[in-house]
Amino acid sequence: PSPTPLPPPNSPLKTPRYNDIPISTSEWKPTEELFRAAKTAIPGTPESYWSHSLYRPSTSPTQKVTVHYCKSLHTTERVLKTYFLNTPLLGFDIEWLKNAHRNANPKQNVSLIQIASASRVALFHIALYPGTELVAPTLKRLLEDDTVTKVGVSIKSDCTRLRTHLRIDVRGLFELSHLYKLIKFSSSRAQQKLINKKLVSLATQVQEHLHLPMYKGDVVRGSDWSRGLNLEQIRYAASDSYAGVQLFDTMECKRKALEPTPPRPSHAELNLPIRVAEGLEIETDGEVDVEDEGEPEKPVVAKRKYTRKAVAYPAKVKDGDAKMEEAIR
Repeated sequence: PSPTPLPPPNSPLKTPRYNDIPISTSEWKPTEELFRAAKTAIPGTPESYWSHSLYRPSTSPTQKVTVHYCKSLHTTERVLKTYFLNTPLLGFDIEWLKNAHRNANPKQNVSLIQIASASRVALFHIALYPGTELVAPTLKRLLEDDTVTKVGVSIKSDCTRLRTHLRIDVRGLFELSHLYKLIKFSSSRAQQKLINKKLVSLATQVQEHLHLPMYKGDVVRGSDWSRGLNLEQIRYAASDSYAGVQLFDTMECKRKALEPTPPRPSHAELNLPIRVAEGLEIETDGEVDVEDEGEPEKPVVAKRKYTRKAVAYPAKVKDGDAKMEEAIR
């Protein structure tokens, strides 16, 4: 990718706390060496961006996140049965042809499905599957299981495509934008009115909570998903779903550090209000068709508006965790 301009002086990436490795309870974290190399790389170069390739397990610093690139139903079924069963939380994303219309064939409307755990990413390239059978039985069972949480941005819109074109009724959806708004604006009564269901781009969330910019240039936006992916495209496609896993873990750490601790937002398909404390709901609009930063990456259908309003009280960071307080200030 071509270099991008240096961040302005007031950019979050210039703030001292963004120089730290993100807080996490996951066994898989960026190593100090790889994280520092990305932070000091020339801005706009491939080495300067956040990526799943930064992560290693604490017990084996040389082990890397494995990426499975599946171009057939048989391989998809084998990978899912071998590596993703009994995984309670998955990062999730899909891609489709840029100009695909509603009546186009399923391979154009759901060209690539990406899922991720902490240690693995699987790319299911539906557009390249031979024949007309496109849905692996284990994939359908996994996605429709509401005990397996799928995390992502604009995830309800993505799953509407799966339901419409592949007849997969995905359950257990978690919209990361809801958690992002909850922890960002729970600190005062004045800010709590900003907690809503407007979408926040994945790139914005990664930069703020994982402390590195996320590449969203021509390699991603200009990809022809009807063709096989090269290594660079695979790398960036894998990072989208993997970012969801790491964002969820980091933002959950920050939510649990708030006092009083607000409940985790509900699964998105339940259409419940976001609560700032147990039993207290705030007025939240349904998801709308614009993101808070820039243009939406994917269209979102407006949902019903919640009008119940509650008196909320400020959230404070629990005592004894100065580092956490600095991370969310």
